[in-house]
Amino acid sequence: MSAASCLQPSRFTLTRTNAPATLVTNCFQNASVRRWISSAVTGWFITWANMNAGECHQRHCINGISNSTEMTNQLDPFRLRPAERANAYRARAQQARLSAAPFCEEATSESLQFKNHLLSRLSPTDIGLLAPHLERHAMNHRFQYEHSRKAIEHIYFPESGLSSVVVVGRGDTQIEAGLFGREGMSGIAVIMGSDRSVHTTFVQVAGEGFRITSNEMRHAMEKSTSLRDLLVHYAHAFLVQVSYTALANARATIEERLARWVLMAHDRLLGEDLALTHEFLALVLGVRRAGVTQALQHFEIRGLVSRKRGSIAVINRPQLEKVARAIYGVPEAEYMRLTGCSPSVHIPIGSGRP
Repeated sequence: MSAASCLQPSRFTLTRTNAPATLVTNCFQNASVRRWISSAVTGWFITWANMNAGECHQRHCINGISNSTEMTNQLDPFRLRPAERANAYRARAQQARLSAAPFCEEATSESLQFKNHLLSRLSPTDIGLLAPHLERHAMNHRFQYEHSRKAIEHIYFPESGLSSVVVVGRGDTQIEAGLFGREGMSGIAVIMGSDRSVHTTFVQVAGEGFRITSNEMRHAMEKSTSLRDLLVHYAHAFLVQVSYTALANARATIEERLARWVLMAHDRLLGEDLALTHEFLALVLGVRRAGVTQALQHFEIRGLVSRKRGSIAVINRPQLEKVARAIYGVPEAEYMRLTGCSPSVHIPIGSGRP
């Protein structure tokens, strides 16, 4: 066996050999042999590194969630300088309007990792606590997150659609107490330390999002004070919204209440057309259908909205806010103060923080 034969790749196998030590020594003293071995070992190492990198990415890309450094900056744009932050806001606002945007991309991607505002505000550490347990879930019309007086099994983070928290009285008596979309979550009772709610929570406008079991959320909150603080802040902001709903129901006119509700729905749904019927609005406002129809007619005459079959289009939002007066705006400002985000899907995530 000559030294040249050591250069044959087909003969280079990791098997036991009885070749004399002198022959092995001569092979490694040959410069060509050393270069070939160096190249082979380097190629093997690169292949091994790429395979492990792929496995690492797969482990951290759970249900479409990536934890790379570049993506971390996307999740927390306030780590960027002001000029970069403005560009990040614009990019994320544009991405938020792309309903088919992928949720897991390469580290250089500028896409929005989470469309849900609360998930988007989590630190990389907190994301790491939740990511292995998050499941993507379709939220169909009338799907119930929570049943009155029954244990809450899952907590939902919508990324689209609209959901209502409804107070159910005796018989068929019911009225909406609050609503949320991609700015919020279900399971307020769990966040506050209970395991069930006396209210019913269900989907009014279909969408999709993520869910996590209540037990996993409790465990994550026990491990992270920052996660617990963010969720408690949201719970407080939601209770402020509920208190203003009570104020509106007791002191505001039908037109003021309707204007507030349309504004809140417009905040949480993409586009100007809202899939809302007169019957539905009458139900959530707790008024007669005729009163809703009359109020919408007045809005249309004044150029605030336009009505289509089964939907309402917002035309003049600033004037609609004037109609709602003081019953709209305070809960939104409180949400912004506590979370650093506007509840509106039409404002880039993070724009709420100075």
